[in-house]
Amino acid sequence: MSSVRVARFVPTKTGTGVSVATFAVILILVESVCFRAQPQQNPATGSGQAQDANAVIATTPVPQGAPITDTAAQLTPKGLQATKKQISESQELSDEVKAKIAEAYDKAIAQLKSAADFEARKQQYSQARKDAPDTLAKTKELLAGQAAVAPPEVPPETTLAQADQVLTAARLALEEARENVATWENEPKRRAERRTKIPEESNTAKQKLEEVKTKLATPEAEGQGAELTQANRSLLLTQQRALESQIASSAEELLFYDAANDLLAARRDLAARQLAVAEKMVEFWQQKAGALRQKEAEAAKKEAIRAKEDTKYDHPAIQAIAEENVKLAGIQTELGAKVQTVTKYSEEIDAKLAAVKKSFTELRAKVETAGRVTDTMGMVLLGRREKLPNISGNLRKMRGRPSDISLMQFHEMERDKE
Repeated sequence: MSSVRVARFVPTKTGTGVSVATFAVILILVESVCFRAQPQQNPATGSGQAQDANAVIATTPVPQGAPITDTAAQLTPKGLQATKKQISESQELSDEVKAKIAEAYDKAIAQLKSAADFEARKQQYSQARKDAPDTLAKTKELLAGQAAVAPPEVPPETTLAQADQVLTAARLALEEARENVATWENEPKRRAERRTKIPEESNTAKQKLEEVKTKLATPEAEGQGAELTQANRSLLLTQQRALESQIASSAEELLFYDAANDLLAARRDLAARQLAVAEKMVEFWQQKAGALRQKEAEAAKKEAIRAKEDTKYDHPAIQAIAEENVKLAGIQTELGAKVQTVTKYSEEIDAKLAAVKKSFTELRAKVETAGRVTDTMGMVLLGRREKLPNISGNLRKMRGRPSDISLMQFHEMERDKE
């Protein structure tokens, strides 16, 4: 009996031991699954604290093919400066790591500035392209109005000082008109060069952009601190933004050139017409000022002669002064005529100089386009050399001018003394 009971008891005990072991294994598996299902919290921030947007961008790994434009748009110079300052005040990082991080953030801020500049240029070209039809219509109206410019009406009471003042302003306007003409005459060449360079620049920018995207999609090397990883990632994101802005700006620039061909021609015509008007205004006021100067000199001479007649019975000393006044009045009349002559001579020299400079600029552009002086270009240069003005007379006048100036200054001092 006892042996039978023992035999029955043993199987019962073994079955109970297997059930306990199975239960223990199941319990361990359940606890492991529950632990993995719990959300991990950042020990630095805690579950109830919001993280900085730039920090999230910098520390979050980038999966393959994930869009990054939205994250790049969240970076700002102010935010990067704040992060850089926070890193510089950290006591946990070495000076070497801080220097690397600061350099990365400085470069990132520079990239943001470059992106902003490209974006501004893009907006300018876009707006100019939209406004091109209206601008062309207004330019044509101005061009038509310039053809009917009449000489200004000068009040009879205008003095020589007022005429000289207006003449000075007219000369300044003439210089601006000349610079404006030079700018618009050079604009077709500049745009042609830009049409050649823009595709090359855009291709280079696209290649760099692909490299940046590849780096962004590549996990960072192990062992690199989170702060340095964040700085490098911010730099890549800002580089991406700058390259995208550059490509978009270049594309908009080409679109503007295509839409503004007629406007460019109209502006060149308007600049040339404005230059002609400015030259006429200077010529008009030169003649007006010269006439007033001559009129005043004649009036002073008449007054001196009248004073001499009035003093012929006065003291000899007074008669001598009156005689000297007549001489000075005659000198003043002669000086007025000389001023007119010198002014006209100066304007002619300026016009010749402008023509020679323009011819030289055109020839230099042709040589640069050809890459060398060809036989045909050599013949052209020889022909232009034969047409160059003879400057020997001008050089003689320039050499004699210092002595003339010194002599006039001496006479002026003598008159002041008197």
